[in-house]
Amino acid sequence: VRRAGVAVSTAAGRLAMAAPVFGGAGTVIASLEVAAAPCADRVGLALAVRRAAADVSDRLATVRPVGTMSAYPLSGYALDDRSAS
Repeated sequence: VRRAGVAVSTAAGRLAMAAPVFGGAGTVIASLEVAAAPCADRVGLALAVRRAAADVSDRLATVRPVGTMSAYPLSGYALDDRSAS
């Protein structure tokens, strides 16, 4: 999760991705998950779930420490099942 900003799972014949939702103190308070067919566009799905989680975080947090989400760039990373940790 720290490297790509999402957790990836392909268990049970489906693709699932989850991104952290941060509270006002910059701590993870929840996650946002999306499930899709295994053939789905992983990069596009990762971008979408990360943007949605960042939007929820922004709405929940009044102040978030600098760099909390910037550690996870919205593009420029490859996804595979090894990034699920």
